Amino acid sequence: MNAFGKFAKAAGVALLGASVLWGFVLCLGVISKGAGFFGILAGLFLSPVTFLGVPLYAGFACNEWLPFVLNYGASFLVAVLIWYRQRVCP
Repeated sequence: MNAFGKFAKAAGVALLGASVLWGFVLCLGVISKGAGFFGILAGLFLSPVTFLGVPLYAGFACNEWLPFVLNYGASFLVAVLIWYRQRVCP
């Protein structure tokens, strides 16, 4: 059971890394449509706002829900995998 717990944690970390990178790139794409090059620069400097706020804007204003699903959905799945690793497989 301990090997599966380590696998769950490794899968969670890999999923988090891939989804954060892909979601961040999609968020920068949404920013570039609205604000252009200087918007991308501001999005890079304000990366927490880009990661948390832009998916909500893209979902409600542009009806593009993929950044929201990647950023928030994958974070929830990773939290479940890490919780499983800590609680079930000590």
